[in-house]
Parts: sequence; C-alpha cells; structure tokens
Amino acid sequence: MDEPFGTDVGDLAATVFADSCPPARVRELMATPAGYDPDAWRRWARETGLPGLGIPAEYGGLGLPLGALADVFEAAGRTLVCAPLFSTVGAAVPLLLASGDAEAAKQWLPPIAAGTLTATVALPDAPDGGPAVRAERVDGRWRLTGRVERVVDGATAGLLLVVAEAPDGPGIFAVEDVTSVARTPLMSLDLTRRQALVEFGGVAAVRVGADGSAIPAALDVARVLLAAELVGVAQQCLDLTVAYAKQRVQFGRPIGSFQAVKQRAAEMLIKVELARSAARHAAEAEADADERALVAALAKAYCAEAAATVAADAIQLHGGIGFTWEHDAHLYYKRAITNDEILGSSATHWARVSDHLDRVF
Repeated sequence: MDEPFGTDVGDLAATVFADSCPPARVRELMATPAGYDPDAWRRWARETGLPGLGIPAEYGGLGLPLGALADVFEAAGRTLVCAPLFSTVGAAVPLLLASGDAEAAKQWLPPIAAGTLTATVALPDAPDGGPAVRAERVDGRWRLTGRVERVVDGATAGLLLVVAEAPDGPGIFAVEDVTSVARTPLMSLDLTRRQALVEFGGVAAVRVGADGSAIPAALDVARVLLAAELVGVAQQCLDLTVAYAKQRVQFGRPIGSFQAVKQRAAEMLIKVELARSAARHAAEAEADADERALVAALAKAYCAEAAATVAADAIQLHGGIGFTWEHDAHLYYKRAITNDEILGSSATHWARVSDHLDRVF
C-alpha cells in the first residue's frame, strides 16, 4: 500500500473512482464475464488500501470507522463502481469481524486487505420462511445443502460466507473451495452489480463464530453502507440533471429557467439532502444494538426510495435523451431499484420502523 486513504477519505475515494471508472469504462466492464477488473482491484489495494478500509490494522487493513466507510460508498454510488466493493468490504468483512472468530479473521482478512481475495455473503431469502440452506455434521465436517438466489458477486468471489440453519440455530459458514459450489450468473436488472444463483450439494464448510448472534448487527452495517451508496446515486442524478437543465435550450432559453423544472429540481435536492442526513446519522450514531438496527432500517428504507425517485425524475427531466441506452440515467435508476431489494426492501424496513414505534408508543 503506497498512499493509504487519509482524513479526507471520501474525497480521495471519489478521485480514485472517477479516474478508474469513468462512464465509458463502466460500460466496458458491464460487458465482461466478471463484471469488474481484478487487476484494478489489486492495484487499488496496493495504492490506496481500499479493500482493507474497514479491516483492523492487525490484519493488514486501515481500520477506518463506519462513518468514513460510508463516505467511500457514497463516492462509489456516484460513479457506479464496477468492483466487489459492497460484497467484500460492505458485507463479508463486517460479518467476519462481528463473528468474533479470531482464527477466521487471521486466515481471511489479510488476503482481503491485500486485494488477493474477494468474498461475499450468501444470505437465504426463502419465500416460505423456511431455511434455504441447511448445515449438518457429516463424518466430522460441516456440510451445506440448499441454494441461495441473487448473491451479489456470487459467481466471482473467492470466499463464500453462508448463513445457514444448523441444528442449534442459524450460523455462519465459510466455503473456501468455491469450485465445489454450483454458481450460475444471473441476468439482473443492474449490469453494474453482478448477482448469481449459488447451489450447495453437500459442500464442505467451516463454521465461523460460535453461533449466529452476530449476523443481525453485521447486516445492519451492510445496510448502512448500501444507504450511503444510494445517496451517491441520487446526488449524481441530481448533478447530471442540473447540468443538463443549464445547457439544454428550449423556446430560446435554458430549460432550467422554467418554474416547473426549477421546482422538480428543488424537490430532488430535498430528497438527496434528507437521504444524506439519514445515512450519516446511521453511520455515526453511537447506539445500542436495537437503536442501531432501527436507524439502519430507516436509512436503508428512505435512501432507497429517495434514490429511485430522484433517478426517475432525472430520466424525465432529460427528456427523450434520458430514455436512451446511450445516456447513463438508466444505469443509476437500475442501481437504485436493485439496491432497494438487497438486504430487504424499503417496504420491509418501513415495517421494522413501524413495529419499533408501536412498541415505544
């Protein structure tokens, strides 16, 4: 690592992402089998320490707080970074750290920080409420059976952390031999964030942590980082729209001078700023587990809805060009819609907030 991120982590991340992932490069990576550039990921690790931002220094990372990580994810949302940033830094690392398993951390966090290993979390979402993946002891080893759909970067990750149902309850299980897993890339709405169907047929796994008590807190961290990324998506849509409204001339003057356009842009700005406030509060709040879960749910729900609305408004205010494949507006809209469904939809999280308010009042 030559020049690690420092105090202005968000600004440095924005510079790195803007230089490495301009719109033309994003579209190139969308068309590749992996969906990202592994060489660039390793280079980021060497030059900036990006994969290890949230990893403690004892494991080769920088150990930055959640608030700093949120700034990085907001910058990533602005450029639609095609990289295993969320799957590895936003989901897998928090789960490993929360598990409290020192051996697992010692084994996998250093290569993650070095950029030589990517990871993801396979979180079942069984429609009938039953376990999608079961873990059983067979001949002294844990074996996983089942399937998980829509695993972010599931086809390319070198380490799979699976939430499975064991005889004593939910647990975290690591699959190192990913070649033993059937992984099918899915054609998802957002081509800048790959997803896969992952199937386990008696696959050998290692249990991480004593039990699954760490899972909810780790997932809340991931939700906060997704919320921050959604803020970046919304901000970029607003910036693109304002720039277009200033230079697009209709009836002899820029369309930004028309009251209807001004009002729509002002409403977009309000949503962006409220979303940023929600995400930052969730990232920086010093709270107990219950309150952190509440603010994470609130941030994820509001930021998802705000980003989708702002992205849709951006398409509308761009007129005919906004509906074309060549313009980037649809890419941001698709990221917003896809992020809404990851780790629970906005409707799911509003229900969590509502349940909390019912208990309090």
